[in-house]
Amino acid sequence: MLMVTVALAAPLVHDGSDPTAAATEATGTPWEPVPWSEVRAGPARTLGGQTASACTGSGDLEAAIADLERAVLDADDVAGKAGAALAIACDANAADLARIAYLRGVAASEAGAPEASVHFARARGLDPALAWDPDFSERFRGPFDTAVPGASHTLSVLPAGTVDGSPAPAEVVEGRHLVRAGEAAVWVDSAYTDTLVVPVAFPADAIGWIAEDARRQDLSRLLAVHLGEGVEAGVFHDGRTWTGRTGRADWVAHGAPEVAPPPVAPALKRRKHPLLFVGAGLVAAGAVASGVTWARADGERYASLDGWKAGRTAYRAGYGAMGVGLALVAVDLAL
Repeated sequence: MLMVTVALAAPLVHDGSDPTAAATEATGTPWEPVPWSEVRAGPARTLGGQTASACTGSGDLEAAIADLERAVLDADDVAGKAGAALAIACDANAADLARIAYLRGVAASEAGAPEASVHFARARGLDPALAWDPDFSERFRGPFDTAVPGASHTLSVLPAGTVDGSPAPAEVVEGRHLVRAGEAAVWVDSAYTDTLVVPVAFPADAIGWIAEDARRQDLSRLLAVHLGEGVEAGVFHDGRTWTGRTGRADWVAHGAPEVAPPPVAPALKRRKHPLLFVGAGLVAAGAVASGVTWARADGERYASLDGWKAGRTAYRAGYGAMGVGLALVAVDLAL
């Protein structure tokens, strides 16, 4: 029986026109194009598979918490008021979230419900300094005093963000936590160390991180939440195709554009120095002539007045030649 093997196209993330032909030529691999904009538009997910959901509500959280407090005091629609407060808690900090959990715990304790301990444990995990509010009866305080938060673990965010209002990575206890990255707000039900990846918070040019050793794995983790962990994939950017497995940092570049060699500076032409040589010759000749004629003139000084005058004239001519020579040397060096 004849078996035919069909090579499946791997995903190729790109930020321009379809580059599959160029990528296939560089790697010998068939590709399925995936626009970079599609990757950035994907939902936030954790690398460890924990539940994450967008928080999109807005409103006056302080007023919503006040409504919840009144509902607890009146024992009226606590669940509804708590849900309304959490729906708009997209900018909440740890203290806000602890207060909501605490109020739910008080209502559950007043009703004798066992989940009071769960709410109180969450509240104390969010705010370890939380104390019993004297506005509520001490009769319902028992579950609060015995509530123990779960073990802590680390929750990280890609790209940079906050967890319950504090910079990530943050130490958190088991339960629901609010993550913010850029303009996005996400609820994470976290029970163990994990990383939440928020695609929309990555900058538009983050595809270029594939060429940066320090940030390549961050981009690879983004691809992992969109394409799947450990998937063979490609990234086409700046004329090169990078191949590797999502979630890892050891990607390989193919078809790197040729780098033009640096321009070679033209050889410097040796400048001729005609004036220098002429001037130097005049200086030398003038020096010899002036020295000889001065000696001759000095010798004729007492023997012949005419001879002395002739020697002096020749000396001055030699000395003048030296001056002209020096001037020519100076002019040549200044050119």
